[in-house]
Amino acid sequence: MLTQHALADCEVGHLPRHSFYDRAAEAFAIVRTGELRAYGNILLVKGVVARPTDEASGLLVVFGSINLDLVARVPRLPRPGETLAGTGFVTSPGGKGANQALAARRSGAEVALFGAVGGDAFAAPALALLQAAGIDLSGVRQADAPTGVALIHVDDAGQNAITVIPGANALARAADVPTACSAPARR
Repeated sequence: MLTQHALADCEVGHLPRHSFYDRAAEAFAIVRTGELRAYGNILLVKGVVARPTDEASGLLVVFGSINLDLVARVPRLPRPGETLAGTGFVTSPGGKGANQALAARRSGAEVALFGAVGGDAFAAPALALLQAAGIDLSGVRQADAPTGVALIHVDDAGQNAITVIPGANALARAADVPTACSAPARR
């Protein structure tokens, strides 16, 4: 079993609702407070944070989902069977594991991420911020499935409706995390 890693409190400034950074800070707060629970309404929740046996290394290991979020701004959320004209569209890296890894890295931790992406056009943008932040992605493998995506509608009031298609995330296995990273930390 992976052991939790307690992290120092971090100050989170005011960020726009539904931004990638807001979601990352929220995911990081769940890890920081030691809560291991389902996050939101998403059934595929991984993103367990572990500490390696060598505490001197200071490496934080995250095993979790990596997605590309497809975000549509709409005046209101659509009703069943209804088609609405959107007011904007963006893609954004996401996934509970990726968000936790990025938040921890931005808080100063050295981070390694383990998970899976597909061999498709969504893999590179899903990993782009993680690579730019200097997160070790050597544990992210290419699976024989599409990269996970989240289809997100956000209305003018800030409410959202999200559908997650796990894709390659469903093929990620905790066994891919080296034993040294999942063993209890030495005291």
